[in-house]
Amino acid sequence: MTERVIVRSSAPLLAAAGISLTAFFLMTMQDALAKDVVSRVPGWIILMVRSVTVVVAIMIFSGRKAASGVMRSHSKAELTLRSIIILAAWLCFYLAAETLAFGQLITLYFVAPVFVALLSGPILREPLAPAQWLPVCLGLAGVMIASDMPTLHVTIPVLLALAAALLWSVSLVMLRRMAAKDSPLVQVFYTNLVFAAATAPALAWVPYQVPARDTCLMILSGVLGGLGQYALYCAAKRAPAHLVATLEYTALVFAFLIGFVAFSEVPSLSVVLGAAIILVSGVLMVALERRRGELPVVKL
Repeated sequence: MTERVIVRSSAPLLAAAGISLTAFFLMTMQDALAKDVVSRVPGWIILMVRSVTVVVAIMIFSGRKAASGVMRSHSKAELTLRSIIILAAWLCFYLAAETLAFGQLITLYFVAPVFVALLSGPILREPLAPAQWLPVCLGLAGVMIASDMPTLHVTIPVLLALAAALLWSVSLVMLRRMAAKDSPLVQVFYTNLVFAAATAPALAWVPYQVPARDTCLMILSGVLGGLGQYALYCAAKRAPAHLVATLEYTALVFAFLIGFVAFSEVPSLSVVLGAAIILVSGVLMVALERRRGELPVVKL
């Protein structure tokens, strides 16, 4: 349940934006660590190791708190459904990645904030003001420029990439709706339990030995990914879905920065221009949300 309350200080909104940016940075770092591993290790094993790492880490640091929270939860069906939706989104994304060029894939995936904006009004009762569609579309334009996407034809991989974006959008909207029902810790714990349960049984039919170095990278990736999920779930309690979704565009900027620092990938002029537009879109969305004078918050 949400209500709108007058915000006399910009601190809550800026804090929500900061948490969102932290989440997307951590998730981008997670993907960067997995970049080398994915060429040698099947995606379902990477997902399994990540999920098990998160589950074990939460059990170590929270004791019985997370497990007891899951047992007391009255929204297990919704948590399970959301986890399955995210799994389906990743499946569509990986299938599309086998054929599409990176620029096309990332551009299609970043249609997700537009889907979130469309769903926020009828489902969450958090409609965008007319002016707020500008940063949403501006961010998408920045992604297209940065990705240098060529002419696109409708194919099965293209539809799969769009399906991944739509499924991720649905999961983000569900996260906003469920934010008051369970704590971020419980949601992260339960989601990764579902992921681990869905992927681990495959080891019985497809044994696979992973080198120690790759295992370490996947575990570190899981730690960063778990922290990123936790930050994202915290952001969902504090900010409207369309704000969080628009700030997700910055993940592409983080990806380019990490590529430059870690992999010596020098960005082209189109990348720099697109990244600048994406940053402007995020700042503009925060400014417009602040100007509305009220911030949708989840009643705890």
